Amino acid sequence: MNEVKLIEEIVLKESDYGDPELAIYLKTPVMNFKFVYRQRLTNALAIHMSNEFLKSLNTGLEIKFESFKQYNALLKSIANKLNVPYSFPISRI
Repeated sequence: MNEVKLIEEIVLKESDYGDPELAIYLKTPVMNFKFVYRQRLTNALAIHMSNEFLKSLNTGLEIKFESFKQYNALLKSIANKLNVPYSFPISRI
């Protein structure tokens, strides 16, 4: 049975290595199992994988990366559509 993923929060933050990192906190409806999708956005493959994950959320938004400023706005729009909190604790973008 394919359980529906429930997004709890979307965060664009700095990783432990100082790189931009996308973190999406999820939980499953069965037994409230929680996990985190985490991707350091340091290269084209990592950004592509994050974009594919974001596309799977079926928000109807065009998912693409042009700059971190644009990506921040996109993630905020996705969080708005999903009615979940969004945080962006990076000051240098």
